[in-house]
Amino acid sequence: MRSLQIGLFRTLMLSKLAFILDAENKAAVKGKCLCISLDEAGSLNAWLWALAWAENGHQVTLLEAVDDIRGLLENPGLAQYQILALHAHRALPAAQQSALASLQQQFGEQCVLSNVLQQLQS
Repeated sequence: MRSLQIGLFRTLMLSKLAFILDAENKAAVKGKCLCISLDEAGSLNAWLWALAWAENGHQVTLLEAVDDIRGLLENPGLAQYQILALHAHRALPAAQQSALASLQQQFGEQCVLSNVLQQLQS
């Protein structure tokens, strides 16, 4: 019974967060932000991270449950985004860490990491 309640709560939260994100995106004035979540799909923390960017005026595109960020390296589609925001609540494998370092070089200060990723990079 408890797992059903948690599942229902998560579903309701995600649907409300998606509605809020859509509304915030319509009012965006600061450019595009690509938020990439390396957590599982439906991570409330990742959604809240993305909403924080939307509340700051960015038009947010959220990619969830990304396993491998190496595909982003030198991807021409990234040129349309002013901010690349990466979110994770776990350490990244070595191959992902090197890809993250390359993305940070490519985007500079426009590549923003969640608190956990920042602490793991230090």
